[in-house]
Amino acid sequence: MKLNEEKYEIIYRKTEEFKQKLGIPKEIKLVLYSDSDYPLDGNNPRGTTVELTQGILDLLGTENEHVLFFMLAHELIHVKYKDTSFKRATWVIMSECGNDKANALICLMEMRANVLASSLVGLSESEIRDGQAFLQRVNNTSEGKASFVKGYPDRQFIADYCVRFKDFTEVIVDEILMDFKKIMNVNTTDFSEKVKTIFFKKCYPK
Repeated sequence: MKLNEEKYEIIYRKTEEFKQKLGIPKEIKLVLYSDSDYPLDGNNPRGTTVELTQGILDLLGTENEHVLFFMLAHELIHVKYKDTSFKRATWVIMSECGNDKANALICLMEMRANVLASSLVGLSESEIRDGQAFLQRVNNTSEGKASFVKGYPDRQFIADYCVRFKDFTEVIVDEILMDFKKIMNVNTTDFSEKVKTIFFKKCYPK
């Protein structure tokens, strides 16, 4: 169901603001997601719909409002880089080059969205750390290696990188992959180079 534009005027304005800053020309449809979980889910066939749960919408006007804007920006960055369609293709990659590479690719896509979203919204260090801690509490998501096994960095990892970096460069990619290898006990010599090649070729649409 499409979000009420009058009731959620601020969210629509923020969406347009973020779209302009990100250079997204296409229209973004904001819809209410029926599940009760907090996360936004921008995954859809065309990559032009962002689904918001009532839980995340209820943060509007609260002390955690910045979490809503962070997550909105996060999903719009996925739209910008067409991550939604590529994520489905990672299941093919998993069968071709192994789970660790596919998980590392998803990790890079998520970290790009996290770092750039924090920068786009203009979050302070305390807002970043408090926001990620808040999401950890409400979602009760996995931590440490258990999270990385699913291809997603844990909240502490996200917070640390978002505090340190405001852009997403090859230097950051190298560091994330180095940390990923340590956490996942990956010892393959050319692992990082192979993942980087796929990431920069497939995850930066022309």
